[in-house]
Amino acid sequence: MAFLGLSVPPDIVKLLASIPVPGDKEDTSSFHITITYLGEKTALPDVLTAAAWMHEASLEVTPFQCAVHGTSHFEPSGASEGRVPVICPVHAPELLKLKKKLDRHFDGAGLEYSKKFEYQPHITLAYADSVPKEIDFPEIVWTATEMILWDGDKWQDEIVIRVPFGLGNLAGKVAARSLRTHQI
Repeated sequence: MAFLGLSVPPDIVKLLASIPVPGDKEDTSSFHITITYLGEKTALPDVLTAAAWMHEASLEVTPFQCAVHGTSHFEPSGASEGRVPVICPVHAPELLKLKKKLDRHFDGAGLEYSKKFEYQPHITLAYADSVPKEIDFPEIVWTATEMILWDGDKWQDEIVIRVPFGLGNLAGKVAARSLRTHQI
């Protein structure tokens, strides 16, 4: 299974895990926001192509805010084995821009990725047998600072590639500082 996503900081995971949602709760170690799902069996060259485009897209992205303020759900599907995914929708306009940029890069490279569902950033909390009541809570906000590509089988035998946001700006600043330092 390979996908690009954002990790959720441990303090935010702890808050989200305390929400009293019904169903079988997701393992908090797997809390994430999927950006692009590449597939169950993704060839290594495709994983590396995705990583290269992920790096390219991240150069102009600076760290951005993500926010959640309640729970919702998706309709059951084959992907959820007929169960109701209980989620926290994630509000992050910069994430939507990043997703569009990645899609353009992947389409241009002919890279296969899932287009099965309309993109709705979220964190899956649990899988329930029936539609749960929505829960509102005070807004929780955090800053996304990196994008991650995971590839492995059920979180094992993984390839993990982390790309920080804003390296393009940082590289320019470092180069400028280096030039100033070496001028006589």
